[in-house]
Amino acid sequence: MSENYKLILSKFKEKDEELNSELNSLNGKISLLDKQIKETNKNLEKYKEQKFLFHKSVEVVTLVQEVTKKKTKDVFEEIVTYALRYIYNDDYKFELEFGRRGNLGELNFKVKTDTCQELHTLEDTSAGGVLNILSFALRIVLLEISQPKIPGFLVLDEIFTNLRGEKC
Repeated sequence: MSENYKLILSKFKEKDEELNSELNSLNGKISLLDKQIKETNKNLEKYKEQKFLFHKSVEVVTLVQEVTKKKTKDVFEEIVTYALRYIYNDDYKFELEFGRRGNLGELNFKVKTDTCQELHTLEDTSAGGVLNILSFALRIVLLEISQPKIPGFLVLDEIFTNLRGEKC
């Protein structure tokens, strides 16, 4: 019997060593998974911070865009309005209207006069001369803001040939 006990005991020892080896392997895998979980949680926190910063950056850029758009709109409206009033000796008001058509931005030019108290798009008026003045004012603005500055003088040839009293 002692031989049987020794044989059974050796089989138990083999099985014990096998189970200990498997346990150590599983503990190693658990340790590796724990490290991966910790690293993933760190990355997740980092991505949450980056997402927050990204959203704040978008808010700042949107704010700057709106302020810049408003300032540009105001200055351009003022320049064209003064040009129209100077040329026509009438109470003109020029306005830019920003809109969207699908994903694209849209810009409409609108004009109001003493005879037309509502703002009308240039397509709805007989505004050939107004278009010439608008085009001229836009070119002057673009020349003024161009970098580097373009030296010299401006040559004009009958740019206001279509001027007449505009009607609605």
